[in-house]
Amino acid sequence: MTGKHKPGAKSPAEIDAELKRMKPLFEQMYAARDKDDQIWQEEISLLESRVSIAYQEVELPGGGTIRIRTCLTGPEMKRLGELEEKRIEAGHKGDISGMNLAIYEIVEIVTANPLINVEYLKKNPDKYSGIDITTIGLGYYEGQVKALQERAEKVRRARTFRQDSEGAGIRPVPQDIRVQEP
Repeated sequence: MTGKHKPGAKSPAEIDAELKRMKPLFEQMYAARDKDDQIWQEEISLLESRVSIAYQEVELPGGGTIRIRTCLTGPEMKRLGELEEKRIEAGHKGDISGMNLAIYEIVEIVTANPLINVEYLKKNPDKYSGIDITTIGLGYYEGQVKALQERAEKVRRARTFRQDSEGAGIRPVPQDIRVQEP
């Protein structure tokens, strides 16, 4: 080849000019992609942070509140289910220490306070009320049920965003405009 280009093909100068003309378009495309990537990363950060910062306050009998986590990880949810099974099984067997251990582990998972853990609960049974520990465990489940009910109510309201009026909804298609089969 002698350095000449094929007939009908663009010359290197034409290609260079076209690339220069398209450069701002590429920069816009890359900037939009980078902006989307930043938004996606912010959403991931939000999800990850909620595991440690999302909580609700549960009122204890006689006053005071304890913060309960509202966003557990998948493995924590799985462990919670396993602990519930252990608690129930221990209760059926009359194994009070096994039942308490399962409850302590549940409380450790659901409380926002990292100092309320199995070790503390085992070592200090005379420093807290069993009713409070039960309230903490139940408070988590009550919060989950309440959140699901609120979401269901939002869905219900979204489905019925307009007031029902007479004749609202699906109406039958008049016979004279239906497609007739040959």
